[in-house]
Amino acid sequence: MYRLAEVSLNIIDQCVAQGVPFAREYGGTLDNRSFGGAQVSRTFYARGQTGQQLLLGAYQALLRQVAAGQVAMHTRHEMLDLVEIDGRARGIVTRDLIGGQIESHVGDAVVLATGGYSNVYYLSTNAKGCNATAIWRAYKRGALFANPCFTQIHPTCIPVTGDYQSKLTLMSESLRNDGRIWVPQRKGDTRPPGEIPMDERDYFLERKYPAYGNLVPRDVASRNVKAVCDEGRGVGSSGYGVYLDFRSALQRLGREVIDERYGNLFEMYARITDEDPYTAPMRIYPASHYTMGGLWVDYNLMSTVPGLYVIGEANFSDHGLTGWAPAPSCRAWRTATSSCRAPSATTWRRRSSRRWMPATPRSAPPRPRWPRTPGACWISGARGRWIPSTASWAGWFGKTAA
Repeated sequence: MYRLAEVSLNIIDQCVAQGVPFAREYGGTLDNRSFGGAQVSRTFYARGQTGQQLLLGAYQALLRQVAAGQVAMHTRHEMLDLVEIDGRARGIVTRDLIGGQIESHVGDAVVLATGGYSNVYYLSTNAKGCNATAIWRAYKRGALFANPCFTQIHPTCIPVTGDYQSKLTLMSESLRNDGRIWVPQRKGDTRPPGEIPMDERDYFLERKYPAYGNLVPRDVASRNVKAVCDEGRGVGSSGYGVYLDFRSALQRLGREVIDERYGNLFEMYARITDEDPYTAPMRIYPASHYTMGGLWVDYNLMSTVPGLYVIGEANFSDHGLTGWAPAPSCRAWRTATSSCRAPSATTWRRRSSRRWMPATPRSAPPRPRWPRTPGACWISGARGRWIPSTASWAGWFGKTAA
């Protein structure tokens, strides 16, 4: 959180320079809106697709360097192993997923930005290719995990529809700004939502948390949604869902305003479910979306393997920023924040209101020397200490290969 607050303005400027179309007020300044877990409008956004626009901006910047010959891109490859030379990470071994060729790549350092492990759950919002292969290979080479149990469950996913579904679709967190979450008061009530009168509906988040209403933090919303479904009051054919209703917002603001704010999301929902959210409430249910544990890194983002750096969702740090940006954009924000953490030769401090002078760089905290015990993982304890976790991370994936 300290680092995010320190570099957040630079991150916004960087994203704008990359072409991210943040919403702006009439005068040209960046607009903001309310967000889950906060009672003030303090989130910059790009309509209902902030995360997508951040990724497109990052992709464009990367491809610009590819076209300039500064970056060589190898698509559809997976990492098979980490190469260590004299105790330092110096390269990787990869496999071409199309032709099957095995290749090795050598460099001065290795940087992993391969995402999280939400697919350890039966269904998640992650792509199936996000299977934690790279960080698992690094773990087997001695890189330790930290806080592997720290996982974000997102409340606004489209519910599962069948036995052969491979992943879930995430709807934007912004929908909770104007949508009201409710379920029938009676168990087993299968009437269409339009036939359930207001006095027979339970707006349970508004009832239990009147100060926040439907904008409670994600973990609170997710737990409460699951609780009412476990009581037998879930909606839909599976019973795993609650209504996200925009009828009040449509009456108060009009369809034109709602379409301007959420039109792309309403269209996506209609294509996936064949239901019109303008005339009937959406159905949502929590799902695993974002993992805030990962490979342990120090202040300069180096893991316990010298020369191996881990950024973005693949590392265990920066998880506090999930409250700073909409959920789909967590990975982009986190990677941008990580990229600003590389140590520099000179840092600066303010001497007066108008003058700056060089300052001694802030030294990174000492990296603890832990035994590289196979199957061990670590969690953060009190006062900055680290303690062994009671559960082995290897247990999530099966037995560790010899």
